[in-house]
Amino acid sequence: MKHSRLSKIIAIFILQALLCVTYLPCISFAESFKAVVTASKMIVREGPDVSYKKTGELAKGTEVTVISYKDGIALIEYKGNRGYALVSDMKRLPAGDDKQEESKSGLGKVIEKELIVYKKADTSSKELAILKKGATITVLATKGKWAQLENGEEIGYALLEGLEIDENAKATPKPTATPAATGKSGLGTVKIDTLKIFKSATTGSRQIATLKKGATVTVLSTSGNWSKLQMGDTIGYAYTSGLTINANAKATPKPGDNPTETPKPTATPKPESLSGLGTVKINSLKVFKSATTGSRQIATLKKGATVTVLSTNGNWAKLQNGDAIGYAYMSGLTIDVNATATPKPGENPTATPKPTATPKPESLSGLGT
Repeated sequence: MKHSRLSKIIAIFILQALLCVTYLPCISFAESFKAVVTASKMIVREGPDVSYKKTGELAKGTEVTVISYKDGIALIEYKGNRGYALVSDMKRLPAGDDKQEESKSGLGKVIEKELIVYKKADTSSKELAILKKGATITVLATKGKWAQLENGEEIGYALLEGLEIDENAKATPKPTATPAATGKSGLGTVKIDTLKIFKSATTGSRQIATLKKGATVTVLSTSGNWSKLQMGDTIGYAYTSGLTINANAKATPKPGDNPTETPKPTATPKPESLSGLGTVKINSLKVFKSATTGSRQIATLKKGATVTVLSTNGNWAKLQNGDAIGYAYMSGLTIDVNATATPKPGENPTATPKPTATPKPESLSGLGT
């Protein structure tokens, strides 16, 4: 009897062990909890080892629910989907971390090596900037694991875990993006291929120039991740991360170190009006009453004839012959601006003949025969 009962207990234990080996959710019966991804990317698979198909990746800062875990593998849930990931790629959030916390604001100091600032509170959104360790920035508010930041006129978001917030050192908002004249100053040397220079300390402002790698420039001050630069009479702003600043040196611009300014469109210059002696270079040049072929033709000039050119405008030349003023195509003339016309016999324009009126019969009086 006792032997039979013992056999049943052993059989039940073996069955439970087999079930736990086959199905990971049976491994741990602890309550589920929240965790945040700490790896740059966490791979998620269909099953509990690398032989299973990869179903996706989760970015750093993503919050997941851990259903169960064992031997360094966790069954997780994210947006209703389940999968398996390495425990080492995430960190458990303290109990109650999902509760609504009071928003913080003040002066934030970067405590990680680098802190990425995003356009939205989402690691998949556009990266606006990278803040180095020790940089300070205004924190407008916090929510969950995100901090809303302000740099001049630019608003961005960064993971809260990378910041230390001093609520008693609130930054005074400024009407413009011009950073305070604090921090480093001296000679800046560009250490990246191309450094963009902006009108103000925000990438949303107008780009006014670029500096090539190795170029030097005067750094007036730095604030946060921006440097205030001077190039001759021009003041601009660039990311400090693109510069090496020597506080003990002053800039002496070298040939080729000047910034390449964004070219401005140049207006098409108007041609100067010409005057002088015009010589007809085509077989026959028509002269019109006004500067249009739709006006009345008043004369023609033969090849080699000379005429006074009073002025030019576009493709027309204003001509004078005696008291007569007319217009002809400038392309039919060679104009000598240093000479004055002296008409020769036979060079006068042939005027278009006018119709002669039919004479009226004279009135007769006297003796009729």
